[in-house]
Amino acid sequence: MGMATITQVLSWLSGLDWIKIVSGLVPTTIGVVAVWWKGGFRVLYRRYRFKSATRKYRKDLKNDVSSLIVIGKREGFDLSKVYVDIDITKSDLMGKVATEREAPPKRLVLVGGPGAGKSTYVKKRVLDELSHGGARVPFFIRLREYTRGASIEDLLIRKLEMVSIKDPQDVLRSELREPSSVCILDGLDEVRPDAQKDAYEAINFFYHCYFDSPNSGTLIVTCRKEAYRSIPLEIPSVWEVVPLNDPQILAFAQSWPLGYPTGKSPDAFYNDLAASPRILEVSRSPLLLVGSLLLYTESNLGIPGERVKYLEKIKSTLVEDWAIAQGHPPDPRRIVYTPLLARLALKMQMEMTAELPRAKCIEFIGELLPDYGFESAEAEAVLEVLLTKTGILVRDVPVTLILSSSQCRNISHH
Repeated sequence: MGMATITQVLSWLSGLDWIKIVSGLVPTTIGVVAVWWKGGFRVLYRRYRFKSATRKYRKDLKNDVSSLIVIGKREGFDLSKVYVDIDITKSDLMGKVATEREAPPKRLVLVGGPGAGKSTYVKKRVLDELSHGGARVPFFIRLREYTRGASIEDLLIRKLEMVSIKDPQDVLRSELREPSSVCILDGLDEVRPDAQKDAYEAINFFYHCYFDSPNSGTLIVTCRKEAYRSIPLEIPSVWEVVPLNDPQILAFAQSWPLGYPTGKSPDAFYNDLAASPRILEVSRSPLLLVGSLLLYTESNLGIPGERVKYLEKIKSTLVEDWAIAQGHPPDPRRIVYTPLLARLALKMQMEMTAELPRAKCIEFIGELLPDYGFESAEAEAVLEVLLTKTGILVRDVPVTLILSSSQCRNISHH
């Protein structure tokens, strides 16, 4: 650029009205900065609200899953302090069982009897996720909350709305599509009968939408084994809670939070259990182990010498107390379950069998129901409750027989 050109540029610049130019630029600049700041502030505020809401969500979820229900106690035990690792394995409902120990898949249905530890297992899974997992927003819902016509997304969105998470549907879908996501659907057997078909379809849709690929997150659905026989879902893996082994029983006794009176101890408790094989057998269920420990530590009962009282307590726990403690609605037929089970057990004992054909069992119950003020036509419905809700009767599907479980056999002997 020559000197003449430079001179012309300087001359042109000197002729500009700089006061007017600057006075025009300042408001524009301020406006641009204000708009940027407002947008940035809005983004920051949204992030703050989301973090605050998720903190509350995680805190509420932790409070929800951190307690082990104890029948007869107003408050449960701190799960993190009393939890003993529960083993699970492939269920025979898959048509095959594991030949060697293997890690469970990320997506499965977990089955077991009442009080076998299904809910405890998944609640501990959620607690671990909250403590050191990769899921920012893990999900846990009780399927007894399911209402006819709803989707699983509806239930989960409701949880997010309760803590005022903005755009809960977008947040939910984003979180569920993360490989680190965790979603627990607890208690499929607790869905109300009139909503069961809808619930199964909703869970299948939810599974295929978010979890039906190798890179999907974790999905666990829990259900009582007997109830699951007639469902099943389209989730291919079905695993089952394994009864507690002796070291697990002793470990739980050692972590017992209520302490032991003079003359009693975890080792003495276990030795008493071992001296009474029938009580030891039923105490392999976490629910019944808690019941045995409550009796042992809060009464003067000694297990070997008081088997009848222990077994009576086990019966009432399975038939009556557990459903109430879980918050199930009142069952007007519950008063007949104990006498019916007793008469069924007596019949099996007199016929020297542990099996009854289903049709014969329905017929027998139908004959007994009028004695207790109920119609014979209700026999099949009553039998279904005894199968799916109490855990005292089980069925052998291949030969369609009703079997007395170990608990029922034990009660019949006493």
